Amino acid sequence: MTGSRPPTRSMLTAMLCAAAVTAQFVGGKATRDALFLSAIDVTALPVMLMATSISSIVLVAVNSSAARRIAPGTLVPAYFGVSGVLFLGEWLLVQRLPAAAAVVAYLHISGAGPLLGSGFWLIVSERFDPHTAKRRFGQIAGVGTLGGLLGAILAERMAALVSAGAMLPCLAAFHIASAVLVRRLATQSDDIRTKGRAGVLARARAAAPTPTGLRVVAGGSYLRRLALLVLLGTAGAALLDYLFKVDAVKTFGRGDNLLRFFAAYYAGASLITFIIQTSASRFVLERFGLAFTTSTPSYALFAGGLASLLQPGFQTMLPARASESVMRGSLFRAGYELFYTPVPAADKRAAKSIIDVG
Repeated sequence: MTGSRPPTRSMLTAMLCAAAVTAQFVGGKATRDALFLSAIDVTALPVMLMATSISSIVLVAVNSSAARRIAPGTLVPAYFGVSGVLFLGEWLLVQRLPAAAAVVAYLHISGAGPLLGSGFWLIVSERFDPHTAKRRFGQIAGVGTLGGLLGAILAERMAALVSAGAMLPCLAAFHIASAVLVRRLATQSDDIRTKGRAGVLARARAAAPTPTGLRVVAGGSYLRRLALLVLLGTAGAALLDYLFKVDAVKTFGRGDNLLRFFAAYYAGASLITFIIQTSASRFVLERFGLAFTTSTPSYALFAGGLASLLQPGFQTMLPARASESVMRGSLFRAGYELFYTPVPAADKRAAKSIIDVG
């Protein structure tokens, strides 16, 4: 671990990595929604949400098992590389079987995206000590959000100039870049951890038997409460997101115009998220504390849901969905990752993907 002031090289790598990871995630969500809702009726979306949940649980189980044997610095970059290759396969498929490609891409982006993001933040959390994390996580997330803004703009331009499917090779390139940067960040982290007595202790902990993720979560009340927090927040956001997409299809129809809308929506949300992250995340954390900061998506969801009840329609659903997304991507993200700083590294590696994704 480093002191309170991290090396400039490592901070720069973390920021570039966050930008690449978030760019592919935001651009991927816009592409996913447009491909699926253009090729398949919106009434199939609840079935896809259930299928996504099942695939996510399977991926988390596989990851939890693999994480017990393979270090995150090797495993997470490999995930990004495999994901990039899959995008190239989906690009070839979309030209022949657009409906099948839309389903595969939806499962891929929805299932693997959060797992990859969780893996990136796991490496970041191991890179910086708690004091540094409190000061720097907001900055790293802010640069990541700026990358998400660029990813959304790229998706909009692709839809306007080519087609929604043309975004898939771009997502493959983002994933390959993310694999290289995540590996570099992990290597820099390992270089520091292997020096001196701290390195000896780190290698001893790594050699110790690693418990299963479910056992770690079940055995600690702290992690159980953290899992419940994620479960409730994600369930509410998923329901709101479904209603939002139904209204979007009714308003904009199908086709590339739908991708342009989703890209513009994600770009706008990313821009507001970036502004809040860079100007207010540290202040809110220090002034109001961790509990309030991580509760902001719930407050936004409650207010947006109440407004939609009083005035149903897309004009209220859009700001309701956007406000929850912005709070989750800005204040919640800056605070949530801090919950893992007191968790031992072995427990964190075993449980984080289960809590974040599963």
